[in-house]
Amino acid sequence: MSFAMMETPRKSFLFPEVKEFWFVSIIGLLMVVIGEIIHKLAVVRAGHAFTDVI
Repeated sequence: MSFAMMETPRKSFLFPEVKEFWFVSIIGLLMVVIGEIIHKLAVVRAGHAFTDVI
């Protein structure tokens, strides 16, 4: 998360044209939010049996 937070301003400064496609950023944000919701639901559903080990 820290690296992503450092990378975003750097990309915006070096490659401002990338941020012209705002819909791609919105789609990415939605994917992250949906993924986090699914993860949290899995943790709640599995309870103490949940593990992040694959």
